[in-house]
Amino acid sequence: MKRMVTFALSLLALLAFATGAAASMSLPAQAHLKTNAHLRRGPSADSESMMILMQGTELTVVEIAGGWLRVRYGSNDGYIFGNLIVPDPEVAPGLMTGGDRPVLRFGSKGDAVKDLQVRLIELGFLFGEPDGYFGDETLRAVREMQAACSLSADGVVGRQTYIRLDQMRQEIVEETAEG
Repeated sequence: MKRMVTFALSLLALLAFATGAAASMSLPAQAHLKTNAHLRRGPSADSESMMILMQGTELTVVEIAGGWLRVRYGSNDGYIFGNLIVPDPEVAPGLMTGGDRPVLRFGSKGDAVKDLQVRLIELGFLFGEPDGYFGDETLRAVREMQAACSLSADGVVGRQTYIRLDQMRQEIVEETAEG
């Protein structure tokens, strides 16, 4: 059930981005690749591939051409099929990507760590009171959460970990609303 909800949320965000919602967004807009993709000279799978960009690559969307998006990567302009791109929060505010949040790791301190600890407690990965210090227990909880989500259990909280934390929280909100 949780995987279906997560898949549905991701699909809705991508469809909104690649279709109607993208048409009304202000361009240029920031986004990143959901998977490895060819940067093509034109808006067609038959168009010449200029280069292959890796998953997570940051892009600027400059134009919408049907199901294709014209993007800028460094000094290169080209086309990538719309469903291979994930919008950043300013494009689709409901989809949190973690791009504006600090990378957290063992030894980190502060409000961002406290927020992380609150989320891990809500999700049942951490027990006790949040103290704002990324110590042994927070490290254990982050690794456990990453492993449960099929992420690299490295204990570093970056973009992908933030995305999954946000998705898991959304799933809880939806399950609570359902009954």
